[in-house]
Amino acid sequence: APKYLFMDEPIKFSFAFNDTPEDFHISYWVEDMAGLVVKPKLTTGNTEQKSFTPKIDGLDQSFMIMAELENCTSSASLLVTSVRTPSSPEISIEPGKDIIDSDESLYVDIEVNPGNSSQELNVYLSDGNRKISKTTSVQLPAYAASTLTAAISPNNRCQQSGSYLLRAEAEELSASRPIAINQAASCQEKSQISADSADAVIKQPKTEAKLEYELASIPVKVDTNQSFIVELYLNNSGNIPLSADAWSYVYRGSISYSGERMQNLVHLALLPGQENRIYFNLSADVPETELYKVKLRINSSARKTLIELTRDLFITVPSRNITQSVLEKSAPVTKARELSPVTGNIVSEHYAVYESPSAKTAKLTLFFLLAVSVVMNVFLLWKRA
Repeated sequence: APKYLFMDEPIKFSFAFNDTPEDFHISYWVEDMAGLVVKPKLTTGNTEQKSFTPKIDGLDQSFMIMAELENCTSSASLLVTSVRTPSSPEISIEPGKDIIDSDESLYVDIEVNPGNSSQELNVYLSDGNRKISKTTSVQLPAYAASTLTAAISPNNRCQQSGSYLLRAEAEELSASRPIAINQAASCQEKSQISADSADAVIKQPKTEAKLEYELASIPVKVDTNQSFIVELYLNNSGNIPLSADAWSYVYRGSISYSGERMQNLVHLALLPGQENRIYFNLSADVPETELYKVKLRINSSARKTLIELTRDLFITVPSRNITQSVLEKSAPVTKARELSPVTGNIVSEHYAVYESPSAKTAKLTLFFLLAVSVVMNVFLLWKRA
């Protein structure tokens, strides 16, 4: 009977006789299904186990193990088929356009591996309860990992504006991504009354996305490697959905001290009137006590340019000696500053952050010299008197 093996698995076989002769020689070799020899002929005088590991270039391949007993008309063969190693099914929807008009198509790339069995992949738009588009179906052959591009558009060319789901599903696979749909401008009703009857044109309100933002919370002083929170407030005050990417990091000069600059990137979509708060958990590993900066960037579909918010952050290194040069450089920040979350201007200064030993010594020396001067003047006046 045929034997099935996985790719790169060795084929092990041995020889057996109905009546084992005392002295014998067996010649054996391996051929593929085209009759080409893939393992040269060898001759053995024992029945110990032999092995052969096929080299597979294609998906599946079959081999014939051939054997002949010398000085005898007996021969034998064994069919062996090598197949691919099992793999786990995987699917993901690649990032791309996430806002469309109701009268246009959405083109989306899908990375998919059906695993060991063929499956049918279905891609469509949904409002959470029902499909709002036609279903695009693709048959996925087993083992065939690939990237597919699907074109999806709403059934109703005047679909109401809102947030929907793009879904990709198969028997053992499932993935989804939020999609915002704007009702096409051509679908918006326009009513007008004749000028002869003393009326005016009733216009639809202008459609626009408007993003309001505020750096709601950030500390003014932390220790190195201490975690702290940067809070960002976002609000879509327009009348159409918008999308935004936001990220934050600590830096000085050209060096980021909180890791990769975009490692905490957050992507979100906001419906009209919807607000959201994002909390970035940061920590910075800095070499010295110094004034650093926290940068917060926002890339929004409502604006053509990148939004940048920058605030000062004093970071201390408790376990290291603070040199005089560092103190001189950090002199402008000897007081903790409360910053306006909108303008970044200083609102109040209310307590000392650090005063060096040398500064304290200088003050005491000054007081000492003044005291000595007073005593000397008193003594001279007394002596003259």
